[in-house]
Amino acid sequence: MVTAADFLTKRHFVTYEFHSMSGEPESAHAGEKEKVLVASSATVQPTDMNNGKNKKRRGRVPSFVNPLTGRPTTLALAAMLFAVVLIVYLISRPKEEGSAAAIDERAKNPKFHHILVPADDPHGLDAGGREDLNFNRMHRPNVFQAAGGEQPAQAQAFQIPKLPPPGWKNQPQGPNKLPPEPHPKPKEFPVDVIHTPELQCPEKPYVVFLVVCLPSEVLARTAVRRSWGIPKGIAEAKELSMSWRTVFVMGRTEAKDAQIERESKSYGDVLQGDFEDLSSEVTRKVMLGFQWAIKDIPMSCRPSYIFKTSIKVYINLPLIVPWITDKLNKASDLYVGKTLREDRPIRDKEDPLYVPSADYPRNFFPNIARGPLYMLSMDVVHKMVPKFGHITPIAMEDAYVGLLAYNVGVPITDDDHFVLIKRPKNFCHYRNMLFVFDIEPTEVMHVYNVVEEKHRYSECTDRGF
Repeated sequence: MVTAADFLTKRHFVTYEFHSMSGEPESAHAGEKEKVLVASSATVQPTDMNNGKNKKRRGRVPSFVNPLTGRPTTLALAAMLFAVVLIVYLISRPKEEGSAAAIDERAKNPKFHHILVPADDPHGLDAGGREDLNFNRMHRPNVFQAAGGEQPAQAQAFQIPKLPPPGWKNQPQGPNKLPPEPHPKPKEFPVDVIHTPELQCPEKPYVVFLVVCLPSEVLARTAVRRSWGIPKGIAEAKELSMSWRTVFVMGRTEAKDAQIERESKSYGDVLQGDFEDLSSEVTRKVMLGFQWAIKDIPMSCRPSYIFKTSIKVYINLPLIVPWITDKLNKASDLYVGKTLREDRPIRDKEDPLYVPSADYPRNFFPNIARGPLYMLSMDVVHKMVPKFGHITPIAMEDAYVGLLAYNVGVPITDDDHFVLIKRPKNFCHYRNMLFVFDIEPTEVMHVYNVVEEKHRYSECTDRGF
């Protein structure tokens, strides 16, 4: 008899009948058929050379019980574990999606305001000005009565919230309205100086780069110091006819006072004024830099030119120095940049660069050099500084420098090298660019390596650049 256990272990047997193969007559006992127990075909394993590894198994159904051991398989254990996790999640789920408590929680989440808050009450305030909206009082309208008959009082009191207009989150109102960006105060000048650069006079003519930055831009200053900021970083510096010095001009941020003090002691290239620094506070930084160059640098060590630039501009010194010496040839009365004609003053009071009519009544500025980069000869800077008290400073820094140049009678020299060009995708173009604008600190070293490494030159030459 074959039991169920035999089937599970594949140890069941079948009976095969064999008759005598000999030609002798059957004996008394031979009348009974010989019964031989032979293992069934279910237990017969393939005997090929590869032990059945290359045989393709067709129609095999995953089993939850191991047929040899009678124990659950890994698949069965995984299925049971998934079922347990699902049951625990369903039991521990805090609230139903449609419950009143869930709606109250959603009301506190700004992500759901466009669904739950009416358009005429974008801040979640009811008619009484309360902020504790109770969504438990909300009822579904009677859609059958809404089609024709009268509605009950609860349905009449309920109004489906309207979707707010697009962009209402970006236009806050009332007490939640974002404060306007602080405006710069260019007219509050002169200012006290906290840190001044320790400038060492070079043996040959040089240029000073006034780099306008914020105290928080630590990584950007580090990238400049490690690349073009000092002559030691440029391999061709000794062969150039001029040298240069870099000065970082900034205001004050209390959170970075200790950091700026360490930088000033370590590098001696920080010029810091005692005023609250803002990204739009550029005019006072330029005035501070011009004043320092005239009053604090000895006459015997004064630079030939002043470059005003931004922390996000890469300066290609091996190209700029020959351009200065060959094209300008130590000329005086120089105010060089990309000309911006008939620029208008900003009259929007919300704009940080707002220019009041009382400070500049005209509708157009004279021709000016567009920021963030322009160059002046030292004699022009010497003429401009005394005019600070006569020409009202305005927040538009490049326009104010243009007004100073116009007042002292220095016309602008237009130059296409100062055109704001985005970074090219092909790095070979860096070799022919005097300035690379709008560059992040992480990109400064990449541009520096492309310009400095000699093998880059050979690659660009092969490409025809």
